[in-house]
Amino acid sequence: MTSNNYLCGLPAGLPKSTTRQLYDANKVINEDKTETIAHEVGNSESKDHSTSGISANASLSIYQHYNPTNRTLEAAPKKIDNNGGMAHAPGIVEPTILIKLEGNKKAGISNHANQITNIFVHEKQHDDDYIF
Repeated sequence: MTSNNYLCGLPAGLPKSTTRQLYDANKVINEDKTETIAHEVGNSESKDHSTSGISANASLSIYQHYNPTNRTLEAAPKKIDNNGGMAHAPGIVEPTILIKLEGNKKAGISNHANQITNIFVHEKQHDDDYIF
């Protein structure tokens, strides 16, 4: 995932990002053509999600990585994005989970995979209660 010159990574359950330039300067290309960066370099030179400045679409891709549901994810409208969490939106065609991107950044929720996962578990319960 790349956006605004940041490469997003998910090391040790901590959504992080680093600049493309730093990543390219330190990457290793494996025999199977996959690219990796040493954990020590990536960890010390990366930023937490909440301070990374990546786009909303790139942020949604991080949430999608942890999404255990088959629900579509969308950024929550600003009028409800003042606190952290997610919102269950039943939708006309299919239920959607609205991710409170800014609220999660402010609360530090987006910096921890376990917190993201816990919120999805909560939202999935709304799905289970709602679907008839």
